[in-house]
Amino acid sequence: MIKRVIFILIFLTVIFEKSYSQYRKFDNPIWTIGTANTIPKKSLHLNALYYSQYGITNKIELQTKPLWYYKFPNLILKIEWWYKKSKPGKSFFEKHGIIISSKHGVFYPTPIINYIYKKKLFGLNFNNNTADFIISTKNEMLISFLINSNKGCYTKHKILTFKVGNQKSFFNKSDNLILTKSSLYYRQTVVLGEKSLWYIGFDIDNKFNYGINYSVNLDVYTVGLSMKNMIIEHKGIIYWYWGYRHRIRPALGYQFSYTNQPGIHAGLTPIFDISYLFSVKKGNKNNNLFDNGVIDDADMDNLYD
Repeated sequence: MIKRVIFILIFLTVIFEKSYSQYRKFDNPIWTIGTANTIPKKSLHLNALYYSQYGITNKIELQTKPLWYYKFPNLILKIEWWYKKSKPGKSFFEKHGIIISSKHGVFYPTPIINYIYKKKLFGLNFNNNTADFIISTKNEMLISFLINSNKGCYTKHKILTFKVGNQKSFFNKSDNLILTKSSLYYRQTVVLGEKSLWYIGFDIDNKFNYGINYSVNLDVYTVGLSMKNMIIEHKGIIYWYWGYRHRIRPALGYQFSYTNQPGIHAGLTPIFDISYLFSVKKGNKNNNLFDNGVIDDADMDNLYD
């Protein structure tokens, strides 16, 4: 066990050192999946496990998990509604750029629920032998503040995002509730009943340097606006860039989940993903953050002129 931990630490140190030594060549993008930012038109960020992103326009983004489609059809649209460029001033709202967006998703979870139940995973239970036909929806509002500070020899970029949203399922029968005893998956299954799942949260996306970035979030969910049925989730992710123009983006992190339901305890699980950023096209001048598919110094200088 100790040898494995030492090997992992050495491996990560080599990766981080390589990323840091090359930070002067390219300014890598902040991962905008949890922010109000949309990626540029015709850009594609392909993720292995998490949501992939495609820029339909500079203000409309498509998100989906393509590798999950055969068991879990899913589709999300992120739409940018309003953007305010930063300007000199004393107040927080004057000094920092602001973006307001919304997310609207639709999901068909029945196939993956039946698969998990047959494999006897995660303590999944429901009254019948098969799940009902279920359609789930997700609607979310996001507001992101674009924050900049100069420290040392490079510029640090930070995006602070607040969100509020709702998840709801339709067509499932009340006598066929789907529940799990795992806190890590309780939130995904409790919403499959008749009640709505409401949530608020925030994300912080920042850079250690030009090669290594991180993302931290905290979300609080309630079932039917009742604090008696509450879920808390927290994620921390570090990601870096490899390859030609740093198009490859591995990510490592963790997720902590807690619910106050009897018999369901807190849980911690590792997170791993890898992305490839390609087909990045130049956006138009009015695009709020990007002109080359990444958030670079020129973009931030325009925001804070």
